[in-house]
Amino acid sequence: MLACRLTSAAIIFNAGNITAPPRSRNHAQLTKKLSSVTGRINHTETPLSDKLEKSAKLEHFEDVSLDADTSQSPQSPEEQCRLYYYRFLLSHASENRITHQFALSAIPFEFPAVHPLKEMSCVRYVYGCSSSTANFGSALAKTVKIDVIAKIDALQLIERAKDQPPTSVTGCVDSRSIADVLTNGSEDDPIQCFKMPDGWYAQEARFVPKAAYLETDVEAREDDGYLLFYAFDESQLDADGEAPPSAVSELWILDARNMKDVVCRVRLPQRVPYGLHGNWFSEEMIREQRAVERFREIPDTSKRRRGLWSRMRDGMIAALG
Repeated sequence: MLACRLTSAAIIFNAGNITAPPRSRNHAQLTKKLSSVTGRINHTETPLSDKLEKSAKLEHFEDVSLDADTSQSPQSPEEQCRLYYYRFLLSHASENRITHQFALSAIPFEFPAVHPLKEMSCVRYVYGCSSSTANFGSALAKTVKIDVIAKIDALQLIERAKDQPPTSVTGCVDSRSIADVLTNGSEDDPIQCFKMPDGWYAQEARFVPKAAYLETDVEAREDDGYLLFYAFDESQLDADGEAPPSAVSELWILDARNMKDVVCRVRLPQRVPYGLHGNWFSEEMIREQRAVERFREIPDTSKRRRGLWSRMRDGMIAALG
C-alpha cells in the first residue's frame, strides 16, 4: 500500500483554531513501541500482486530498530507528510502484521494522484504536491503554498530499498531534499519535480491520460499524459495581501512524462481560492451524465387524496392558529 503519512495531529486542532496539546514526554518511547509491530522484516511470503512481486521483490530485508543509525532520515519525523510504503500480511484474520513501513522519499508529499486505470492496483508513478520552503505537517493548517509538483517512481524506489533497507518507520529510501532533486535534473531520477515560477503557486494536480492511451495497453506508458492544476500569480495581491476582484487564476497543463513542459495555460475569468481539490471529467462523461431532474426532483403531492388524519390535523392547526 502507498499512502501519504502525516506524523502529527496538529493540523486537526489547528483547523478548528484550537491550540494543539504539547507532545507527551513519553512520545519517543511510544514511537519506539509502535515500531515493534513491524516485527522482523525478513520475509514476504504473501505477494502484494503478481506485477509488484515481479518488478520489485522484497525478500531479504533486515530488521532495523529505532535505536539504529537514522542518518537516512535527515529531517525530524515530527510534523512530516511523506509518501510511505506499507506491506502487511492478510493470511491470518487475528493478526494484522506490518512487515514493511518506510518513506519512499524525504520530500514533503500530499494530495497524491495516479493514472485513473491504475487506482487500487499496482502503480508505478505517483504525482503529488510539495513545497520547497515548508512541510505539510506543520504548515497545512496555515495554508501551505504549493510551489512544486512532484512525480515519484515508486517501483524504482521500492527496488532500491531491497538492497538498502531504510530504518523502519522513520527511515526513507531517498533522503534528498527538494533543492537536491531540482539540482540533479536527470531524466532517470526516480523523483522528478516541477518548480513553479517565483510568485506563482499551484493547487492539487490531477493526472489525465492521453485519449488514445485509454484504448491501449496501460502498461505501455503509464505516465503518458498530462497534469492539470490551477495556478495563481500572487503579484496580483494588494498591499494587504488580499486578492482584489480583478485577480484571476490560470489552468496549467504540464507534460507528465518530462515534468518540464507546460503545454498550455488557460486564463480563467476569476480567481480560484487555494485549497480546492481537483477531478477530471471527459466530454463523454459529461455528455452521458443523468439530468439533475431525474434524481433530485421533489414529487408533487398537492393532488394526492388526503386521508382522514391529514384533514383532522389541518383542522386542528387552523383552530389553534
